[in-house]
Amino acid sequence: MTHADPESDDTVTLGAIGVAGYVFADVVHEAIGHGGACLANGGHIVLLTSVYFHCEPGHPLTAAAGPGANLLAASLLWLALRLYRNHAAHTRLFFLLAFAFNVCWGAGQMIYSAALDREDWAFVLEGSMPAWLWRPALGILGGALYYLGIRMLTAGLQAYTAANEREARRRARRLLLIPYIASGLAACAAAALYESDPYSAVREAALETVVANAGIWVLAQRLRLGVATSEPVARVPRKLGWVVTTTLAFIVFAAVMGRG
Repeated sequence: MTHADPESDDTVTLGAIGVAGYVFADVVHEAIGHGGACLANGGHIVLLTSVYFHCEPGHPLTAAAGPGANLLAASLLWLALRLYRNHAAHTRLFFLLAFAFNVCWGAGQMIYSAALDREDWAFVLEGSMPAWLWRPALGILGGALYYLGIRMLTAGLQAYTAANEREARRRARRLLLIPYIASGLAACAAAALYESDPYSAVREAALETVVANAGIWVLAQRLRLGVATSEPVARVPRKLGWVVTTTLAFIVFAAVMGRG
């Protein structure tokens, strides 16, 4: 049986899958999480962008709903991966990356809030209990969830094998780094359209993708895929459907949520 080398994983398609995973996670966090909770609490959405959200009146549940929605989405994506194991390689990789982006955002924001006393979880917990209690507890919980998410991503990627030992690390880096870089670039490009303060928006986008997903970058440097024996390598070749659909979705996303 002939095995594919890592170059059979199409760069453009991998990038498109990464961008699709980012757009999904962002919509879950900002629109579904924050936006849905704001409306459910009888509030009024004052600002909704790819990086900013403001509701009047503010409410702790609205703040918690953004990262909370990410963690819920990650759980549902992992459940879908467990229940339906015969997804095509492209679909499975999208589910895995969308899972990783959601869990890294939700758990990463716990770590960020605990360390700097800022952002959603800080707004939720500040005043409800002493800072010396909630900040260490939140940081430990966030770190544990983040580590668990990366471990689960590692397990999920074992469906993608390499033809030999030399390619095992090389292919793992391609499957992770190309989507990671593409998602960061897409996030910053969408945020740059926010006219009020594009520089701050781009900085926030980088924090939410490049920094929050840094565990994926670390995993890419360490992960070695399994070596195939009798089973074929799960290839990710060029799929115009993924490229075109993601391009159109990102254009709409950037025009609507990027601009705000």
